Amino acid sequence: MKGRPDDWTRVIAAHAHDTKAFIASSQQPHCLKLAADEVKHINRWMKQVSFDDLPAKLPDSWFLAAIVCPEDDLSPLASWMTKHGADRVRFYLHRSANAEQLAPIIAAGHDLRHVRPERYTAYGAMHKRLGLDLSDQIYEDFRPT
Repeated sequence: MKGRPDDWTRVIAAHAHDTKAFIASSQQPHCLKLAADEVKHINRWMKQVSFDDLPAKLPDSWFLAAIVCPEDDLSPLASWMTKHGADRVRFYLHRSANAEQLAPIIAAGHDLRHVRPERYTAYGAMHKRLGLDLSDQIYEDFRPT
């Protein structure tokens, strides 16, 4: 793939099912639909969860996509990230979400380098970006050293 290492596609294909992917959202209908549509298309290894029901135990290779909708409280996610790690979490903001909603993430000491600048309202545009992010995490975990 353009801009990726020569062995990127091979490593992703060999290890895609070795990484557990989660997609977290609030209970807002629009966000639930965005998450459900993503799971439907990556149903081989992605699990839908809420911000209040994040996984307590994680495998060595994991990835979490967080869909941020208007008025979402990200405090539970910020606490979870402190316990489990922030580098494997990517943020996908709904078009109507506000940057101020990310304040709990910053207050918990996490940076915002994994917040995607695009805004989403439908599965299609988000799917391509999320798929690349997930694939990059898989490569990072399994690339030859």
